[in-house]
Amino acid sequence: GSEASRRYMAKGGHWSPNEALASGAEFAKELWVGAACTAEAPACPVPEDGAWHCVGFTRPEQNMDWCRAQGTVACVEYAENDKTPAMASCGPCDCCRRKVSPDLSAAARTCCVLFDD
Repeated sequence: GSEASRRYMAKGGHWSPNEALASGAEFAKELWVGAACTAEAPACPVPEDGAWHCVGFTRPEQNMDWCRAQGTVACVEYAENDKTPAMASCGPCDCCRRKVSPDLSAAARTCCVLFDD
């Protein structure tokens, strides 16, 4: 629907990244207005919390060296549990993961949203 139409119009040069379409249909999703006054949603969704969770090694190649080397992969950050209070939610596990917060920083702007009901 609306997001696909916005991407199509922006890619075709018909709209700037600051223009979007919002649908009033019952099934329509929320209208995102990013920090840069664009309607493009962030690459990673905003996590509900910043809690660390235990990573269970399920494949033969997964071990602590693998954990240390991962960094951030597809909106998930992996790290060795340093046993600090910040990582307490990971419990006794040695390898932890958490959802990454998107970069929402941008220069201050005034955004205008026009509703055409």
